[in-house]
Amino acid sequence: MHEKLKFIHIGYHRCGSTTLQTDVFACTRSLSCAKDPNLATNNQKSFNDVNWFNKPPLDHSHPHYFAVSAESLCGVNYSSHQPSKTFSSLPSKIHRNWPNAQILIVFRRQPDLIKSYYSLALRKSQLTISLNEYASSFFPYAYLEYDKLISTYLSLFRSEQVLAIPAEFLFKHQTEAINTLSNHLGVALDAPNLKRRNAANTKAGLLVLRQCNRALQTLGFNGHHEWLKRYLLRSSVFVRVGGRSELDADVEMSIRHHFRDSNERCSELTGYNLIDDYGY
Repeated sequence: MHEKLKFIHIGYHRCGSTTLQTDVFACTRSLSCAKDPNLATNNQKSFNDVNWFNKPPLDHSHPHYFAVSAESLCGVNYSSHQPSKTFSSLPSKIHRNWPNAQILIVFRRQPDLIKSYYSLALRKSQLTISLNEYASSFFPYAYLEYDKLISTYLSLFRSEQVLAIPAEFLFKHQTEAINTLSNHLGVALDAPNLKRRNAANTKAGLLVLRQCNRALQTLGFNGHHEWLKRYLLRSSVFVRVGGRSELDADVEMSIRHHFRDSNERCSELTGYNLIDDYGY
């Protein structure tokens, strides 16, 4: 079955993965996509486990393909956003097991991605610092130098096997993006309409999460208590109104300056003018 693996989507986190899995891969009748199998481990059995693909073909009149969509394959721990222990070995292991598979990498403008990670971190941990503090001193910037990951896969696979696209292109030019994906992946993808999913909380919602985390720390509660945070966010009407939390202008400019060289290299590797067309 693994020799029929058509493509591997390896992230990044918070870059439209749920949208692709729900609105594209799951809607394509000729495709069985394993969502987030545990491949980012040192266990070779995970790579050989044929039980990933538990969705039978929906349409027997068309060729049937298999795919993997796993954000963990970008080599970063989902909860801490720190490089996983297998970060350096993952690309080689993927190439060794599936040398003929197509590779899909989706990335996103770094300031926007950091804001999304901040919202997630408030929900998944007892983080209490502000967005600007998180962006300035807490977040591991090296993780978002996209050119390094893309270059690694280009050094292992043929250039025509690796497609890296900005998430902004996916959502702003949906028809063109789906056609690009279909042509690259070799599967006629069905995508009636792409919807943004798992959006970050509003500015008010983030404030509620920070105050909740402070209270949990003060009271000495261990754990993240996500159930409590979900209840607060759903029951408090005001957290659904208001704009998104924004970085201070000088902090955002500092982030863009830090990644400028990396983004220029990424533009050369992908063919997208990231800085001028998408504000990287």
